[in-house]
Amino acid sequence: MCGFIVPKNAQILINVWAMGRDSSIWQNPNLFMPERFLEQEIDFKGRYFELIPFGAGRRICPGLPLANRMVHLMLASLVYYYAWKLPYEMRPEHMDMGETFGLTLHREVPLRAIPFKSFCKSGAPIDIGRAVLTTVLNAISNNFFSIDLAKYDSNLSHEFQDLFCDVTEEAGRPNIADYFPALRLIDPQRVRKRTRIYFSKLFGIFDGIIDQRLQLRLHQRVLKKATMN
Repeated sequence: MCGFIVPKNAQILINVWAMGRDSSIWQNPNLFMPERFLEQEIDFKGRYFELIPFGAGRRICPGLPLANRMVHLMLASLVYYYAWKLPYEMRPEHMDMGETFGLTLHREVPLRAIPFKSFCKSGAPIDIGRAVLTTVLNAISNNFFSIDLAKYDSNLSHEFQDLFCDVTEEAGRPNIADYFPALRLIDPQRVRKRTRIYFSKLFGIFDGIIDQRLQLRLHQRVLKKATMN
């Protein structure tokens, strides 16, 4: 294939990072230039291999339709309802744009900004990523549980969001056992152990939500019977 010999049953890893930074396709590929896409017919839905942030083919990211709808809505809402400034007299050129590798690529240092409007009195900086994630999680949880699963300033919300980020980082972290299948039984990086801990905590949160809903329904039934009597 293209001059290379691919052995039978070989596991092939595609370097999507390098594909998206090909200097023969993108001018100054390492610079943050959103305007570069204004004159391009290339989209991100897996049809053009120059830009496949969600993957392509049968294994394309199932969250693409949700992201395509929610990101624009969240960003537009934040920009429309608030004016923003960086905390501690920071200038945009001094921001740390370092990235952390994981299943999803995110900033190594979270973006924090101060919203200000007539009803915003505290002036405290907030984590933009956490605020957006809170809104997206609530949109999903309302479809399944009819409740808001996350609140920006609640301990439970922080625990759930931190757990969500840990799971995505774990899923995207290179595992030596993927390259040497004989090591899967040994699990030298303790991936299975950490994964069991993450999912145990996640199921515990879901069990708590379900129990809370059941107790609420039982309470409503008791009140309804008392009212009828």
